[in-house]
Amino acid sequence: MTDPKRGPDRDSETGRAVAGNKLRLTHGVSAYLQTRRLPSVRGRRRIQRELVALRRELLDVVPDSDDVRRRLLVEQVVTSRGVVMLAEVFLKHAGLCQPARLARGIADPQPVLGLMRQYLDVERQALRELGFDRKAAEPILAPYEIVEADK
Repeated sequence: MTDPKRGPDRDSETGRAVAGNKLRLTHGVSAYLQTRRLPSVRGRRRIQRELVALRRELLDVVPDSDDVRRRLLVEQVVTSRGVVMLAEVFLKHAGLCQPARLARGIADPQPVLGLMRQYLDVERQALRELGFDRKAAEPILAPYEIVEADK
C-alpha cells in the first residue's frame, strides 16, 4: 500500500505539495462549514485573526449582545465572512475561471464564486437584522460638500 502523503505531486521528504502544483489547491470552505475550524490553507492565521477581531468588535458594538438571537446573528456574520475570505484566498491563487475549461477556450467561472455570493447575501441580511442598515447610515459627503458645510 502506498503512502497517501507521497506521490508525483508531493515532495518525497516532506510530503508537502510541490511548488506550482495547482491540482491540490482547495478552498477549504466545505471543511470550514462542517467543522467550524479553519482548514490548513494559505493565509489561515491572517483569516483567523481577522475573524476573531470581527467577532469581538461586533459583540462590542451590537446592543444587547447577551441576547441569544443577537449572538447567533453575530456568529452567522463571522461564519459567512470566513467563507468569503477562504474563497478570496482560493481565487487569488487559482484564478476566477476554471483552468481546464479555460484551456479549451471556455470561460467558466470557479464554482466557489456562487457560494461566495450566497454567503455575502447571508452576511448582508444578518447585518441588517443586527441593525447595520445601509440606508440608516450617515451619508458620505463628497469633498466639495464638506467645504460647503464648513462655510
